[in-house]
Amino acid sequence: MATTSPRSHFTCTPTCSVITADDGRATLSGNRLITTAPTGQRTEQLRTDDEARTAYRTHFGITLDVLPK
Repeated sequence: MATTSPRSHFTCTPTCSVITADDGRATLSGNRLITTAPTGQRTEQLRTDDEARTAYRTHFGITLDVLPK
């Protein structure tokens, strides 16, 4: 399924991802924060809107007044 498909989660949910300093990854998909260690171990946490805005600022350097829909 391509990223332009109306059924793709990329077109249905705001997603932001970045490689971390230790070669892991931080991803926000909606209000779900997914951290992936360099070993591939993943953790997922649901966040409140306030926590998601903080995660955007902390992990991606993006300051938001409201979350994207």
